[in-house]
Amino acid sequence: MNLLKNTLLLASLATAFSAKPMDRMVAPGGSGNIHPTIISAIDAANSGDRIIIAPGVYPGNITINKSLTLLSNSTGQRYTINGSITFLHSAAQVTLTISSMRLNGAIYENMTNVTGSIRIIDSVITGSVAILGESGITCHLHRDSLLSYVQLTHGVVTGCHLTCDDLPSGYGAYEMAGFFGVPASARLIGNVIGKGASATSGRMVFASPNGQFEIRNNLFVTNTASHTGPLVECPNTSLLTNEPNVFENNTMIHAGTGNPVFLRIDATSTALNLSVRNNLFVGSTQPVISASPSVQIAYNITSMSTAQVDQNTGAPVPGSPAINGGDPDALYTDLDLTRNDAGCYGGSFSRDNFDDPLTSSAAVLFLDAPRRTQAAYSMQLKAEGFDR
Repeated sequence: MNLLKNTLLLASLATAFSAKPMDRMVAPGGSGNIHPTIISAIDAANSGDRIIIAPGVYPGNITINKSLTLLSNSTGQRYTINGSITFLHSAAQVTLTISSMRLNGAIYENMTNVTGSIRIIDSVITGSVAILGESGITCHLHRDSLLSYVQLTHGVVTGCHLTCDDLPSGYGAYEMAGFFGVPASARLIGNVIGKGASATSGRMVFASPNGQFEIRNNLFVTNTASHTGPLVECPNTSLLTNEPNVFENNTMIHAGTGNPVFLRIDATSTALNLSVRNNLFVGSTQPVISASPSVQIAYNITSMSTAQVDQNTGAPVPGSPAINGGDPDALYTDLDLTRNDAGCYGGSFSRDNFDDPLTSSAAVLFLDAPRRTQAAYSMQLKAEGFDR
């Protein structure tokens, strides 16, 4: 009996130690405890492990079917993957973090009835990112350069650069997409969208989430002399009427001809709860067209003069009517506690939160907090962070 107990105890200890998260090292030409490829490190890893990767070029067409963290071993340097990545999880819960990657390929998923999160941080992705379908995965993209299009069912995209080239069927650089009856949710905050692209037409954002969406403090820029819009479109399908949708404090700039519509709301619902507020529209005489009479359009600044704004950052220049031109309600107060500046540097989600380079220390990538509270009341804060 004692022998049996000892055997069971040893087996339990072995299982416990084998399940402890480990660091798996990867370097070109690696041997022994250092894997030569990312694929071999993933094959050897258990859920919860970290894959620490030396800068170099690695083969792609990678399938990730575990909860892992992939990161560079050198601050400020990226590793390169030539090929695609597919997320294929059968577990009910998944947590995946990828940082400091250059992916010369696309990202796909093939998951059903899976919940959790995928975080991609400080990376360059040349192909598309498509996290769709019936999964309950929330995809967080922070400080990435996204050179093709992005399609997410549940997405939080903050501080990224979306180029808008290689658009599928005109849906845009970012599609908030509800599929198979799954309500989507989308937050697009503090990004630069369209800068550097060559497209002369088509949407930059297609908001068809079948759920709530929030578009705040983004800089939209057209780069061609002539551009036909709309730059952002909300179709006449699947927009929630019982939850607040937001299009606030964005800067949209067109320096050429074509007079594009910046925001077109095709939804005809008389109960659509959508706030279009505190935006800075430069270069269009018809910036907003709405088919819904219930859309709240207020405190937006429209100008045909690009001299009113810094075209590189989206910030209003001194003397611009956008300065202190937003809603005076304290709900929209700027970071310096003055009245809201219309455009992407106004309010608490100002692009000023996202324009400093990441450092090697731990960083809070996104902080979600109430815009108004009362003295002696507690506040609930939710932050997205990352620590190498």
